[in-house]
Amino acid sequence: MIGIGSGLSFAFTSLWVREASLQLHSDFLLSAAWVLFSVISLEALLLLIYLGLFERSTLQKLWKQPKFAIATSLFSFLGSFGWFNAMSLNDVAFVKTVGQVEILVMLMISYFIFKERLKSQDLIGIFLIVLAALLVVWG
Repeated sequence: MIGIGSGLSFAFTSLWVREASLQLHSDFLLSAAWVLFSVISLEALLLLIYLGLFERSTLQKLWKQPKFAIATSLFSFLGSFGWFNAMSLNDVAFVKTVGQVEILVMLMISYFIFKERLKSQDLIGIFLIVLAALLVVWG
């Protein structure tokens, strides 16, 4: 149920990101940047509050490794900026389909390079990802 709820929340968020970006009526790069700034600001505030209340040790570890935290944040931002731009330019369903291909590539890297063995759950997930991608393309 947590997975289904998370997926549903992610789907709604993607639709709202696209709608928010389109409502700004400006260049897609600028509108995507403003929406991303708003989303990241809210997420950072909520995460800081949560960590401050419930996971202080994690917050302390972040402050002790600023280079790692900044690098992780920068690359996360760049990835999100790409996704937000893509959702500003095309239908969310097509953008998400490309994202599903990314998951397949990550699984292949973990299998072939890191020699990790796939579980039956992974194989079922791969099948469902391929099926969903085919349904989006043919639908």
